[in-house]
Amino acid sequence: MRLQPNFRYKLSKPAVASTHFAYSTLSCTTAVQPSPLEMLLRCCVAEPKDAPRIAEIHMAAFRSNAMLLAQFRSAEIRKALQRSIESKALADIQDANTTVLTVQKGGASTDIDGKEVNTIVGAPLTEYTIIAFAKWAHPTAPDDDYEEPPWMWPEGTSLDVLADWTKLVEEAQKEAMGSQACYRKSLR
Repeated sequence: MRLQPNFRYKLSKPAVASTHFAYSTLSCTTAVQPSPLEMLLRCCVAEPKDAPRIAEIHMAAFRSNAMLLAQFRSAEIRKALQRSIESKALADIQDANTTVLTVQKGGASTDIDGKEVNTIVGAPLTEYTIIAFAKWAHPTAPDDDYEEPPWMWPEGTSLDVLADWTKLVEEAQKEAMGSQACYRKSLR
């Protein structure tokens, strides 16, 4: 299913009920036994005000990741990393060569006399909560003279581990794609 920005989606039940939802497959399906309450989702282009929540989701999703723990060894450094991720998310949102989308969850939807009513415990739905995000670095050619906004790593980052990992990822990308413009996807 292709998500459209600023379009509302109904999920019969959450695909994954955890903070790791950001990296799960979004499944928009109809329940076998329809429920009167459904989760409302909408996909939107991220705004600068979304950067703190994007950083929060990123940290929640990778909290126990071995590479993150090796690069950012103390709780204090990981708190500083979250601030760095927030700054990077803001820079990415403002970068014309990057698209950042959010998935936002609304309240409950009920169907009364064929008319949809959005409520959270009887109150009108006015706010959405970001539950997931996606970032796409647009393809660029080497001669485009484009440089992605840099990461600002917190003091105490194990830069040797980070440099080794980055080198392996860049080598794999170069081997797979050469110098042609490409969308970066996960490398195995």
